[in-house]
Amino acid sequence: MALTNLTELKSAIADEIHVDDALNTRLEDFIRRAEAKLNRRLRLREQEQLLEIDYPVTTTDRFLTLPARFLELLSMASKWAGKPDGYYRNMRFVPPADIVRYYSISRSRPTHFTLRSTVELNTLPDVDYTLRMHYLQGWDLVTDGSNWLLTNFPDVYLYGALYEATAHIQDDKRLIVWKSAFEQALQEAELHAQRSRDDATLSTSELARISHSGYAGYNIYTDEV
Repeated sequence: MALTNLTELKSAIADEIHVDDALNTRLEDFIRRAEAKLNRRLRLREQEQLLEIDYPVTTTDRFLTLPARFLELLSMASKWAGKPDGYYRNMRFVPPADIVRYYSISRSRPTHFTLRSTVELNTLPDVDYTLRMHYLQGWDLVTDGSNWLLTNFPDVYLYGALYEATAHIQDDKRLIVWKSAFEQALQEAELHAQRSRDDATLSTSELARISHSGYAGYNIYTDEV
């Protein structure tokens, strides 16, 4: 059976275990529980998102709301609104307790940020800016109906949901089987992520070119702006 969407996944789960009417209503709960585990663990390139945010001169708030399904912030950059992407400059993350050291009395271009339940910038804008947030987004199969992870690693969802289901019905013998299968599927997905990162590694000469480019946000070698 193909596993490319939520309906097919629920059918596959039902085929593996005895599902009565009461248990059938819990299938999406089992999927969500398994998904919560993989969202805490997996960090895949396919989860990376870019979000552009307007930061106009009229704003009076240095705080940005995090996007839906936010897992982890990778980077922030800023440019003057309306300018090409080459004008983006990376902003530097600082720990929450240190952001006060970078507050600006006058409005200016944001250069530093920190992360709590929101993103806090170090200054209000002096002109209109566009901010670019590079972040990791969690999976939500029940809402979306399908996603890249189910298409490419259907066993992660299937074994994870079966593990949650057998834990619920207290089937100890099958619980061990599905837990082991779920762990192996997760490890294989993590191996994919590692290979993707290795394939994307830039050569030393390429790093040097970027770090000396006029468009680099900060020097890769000295970590200076």
